[in-house]
Amino acid sequence: MIELDPRKWRAKDFKANQFLYGLIALCVIVAIGTTAFFIYSSRQPKYAAVYERLRISPLPATVEATPAVQRRLEELRQKPCDREAIIPLAEGLMRADLPREGATSILNFSVRCGPHPQALDVAYRAFYRLRDWPSALRVANELVKQEPGESRYRFLRATTREETKDYDGALRDYSGALLLLGDSARTHAMEFRRVSRSYAALGRYCEAMSPLETYMTFDKRHQTEELQQLVADYADKGNCRATHARGTDKLALPGGSRVIEATVAINGVAGRFMVDPTATYVSVTPEFATRAQLAAVRDDPLPLKIAGKPVPVTLDTAATVSVGNTSASSVAVAVATPAKPFGPDIDGLIGMSYLARFNVTRSEGGVELEARTLGDKPK
Repeated sequence: MIELDPRKWRAKDFKANQFLYGLIALCVIVAIGTTAFFIYSSRQPKYAAVYERLRISPLPATVEATPAVQRRLEELRQKPCDREAIIPLAEGLMRADLPREGATSILNFSVRCGPHPQALDVAYRAFYRLRDWPSALRVANELVKQEPGESRYRFLRATTREETKDYDGALRDYSGALLLLGDSARTHAMEFRRVSRSYAALGRYCEAMSPLETYMTFDKRHQTEELQQLVADYADKGNCRATHARGTDKLALPGGSRVIEATVAINGVAGRFMVDPTATYVSVTPEFATRAQLAAVRDDPLPLKIAGKPVPVTLDTAATVSVGNTSASSVAVAVATPAKPFGPDIDGLIGMSYLARFNVTRSEGGVELEARTLGDKPK
């Protein structure tokens, strides 16, 4: 019979059962620890590892349970760098009104697994929705870096820069996007209007007229009253009417040649140029640009087709350009990066940034230029 009176316990009995008591204590500790572990585990989200990698908080249960979201979480749990999963996951989070989590997921995914333009495009849309312009600009910069020849990404960056009132940067990107679109004759009017709007935001009203004039020159159907009135408004704001375009001249086509050459002066510096109505801009070699004191921004060249080949250029504005007996002020000029992109002894091309201000008539043996009066439709 076991004696229950502690006073009658003997020390030797305690020592004899010390191992048994220790074993019981150990079992109690293990039981408590196991219970705590299961309780803790039951409270951890199934996709804790995914959330940790993407550096977002666990999603609300109602969102996580959505079949489309849950499917993508499961795919990322099994394949952490699955690009086919991260994009629809981010789009699903945007639909669930969690754009910040969607964008953050993509950015941290990109850090771990490498950036991908399609995924970054979704992140940009999320930041744009949030009106988080610094973050949107960082993503747009990465998109342009990943795909420098994609006009859409330059347009996204231009839009962001315009929102932050960086109109100079917006102008470069809108101009770049317009160049990358290629066939200017088939480009929508809004692309030209964005370039003009950026010039106007900088107070450069005389330059704002040129993109619209170029657009109207390509097709008579483009010559709407609205655009003509906008050009006239810019002319009045910039006091441009007197110097916008002046003079008349006939540029002769040498016998047996299909190329019209002319002596041109830009900012008072003379050079040998070819006349090319298919070219978007007046374009010059880097050597001529130095002589004419054209100081273009050179850190982000744009691809411009010259003689059918893409040539990296940067844009600037010439105070004056004259071709024979004709002249114009505030003319957009593209400065080529290669030394001689137009051929030997040719300093540049006269393109539409100048010619759009004139009525250009092809005649036997050459081309006639006649300055247009602002408000008149191009012939």
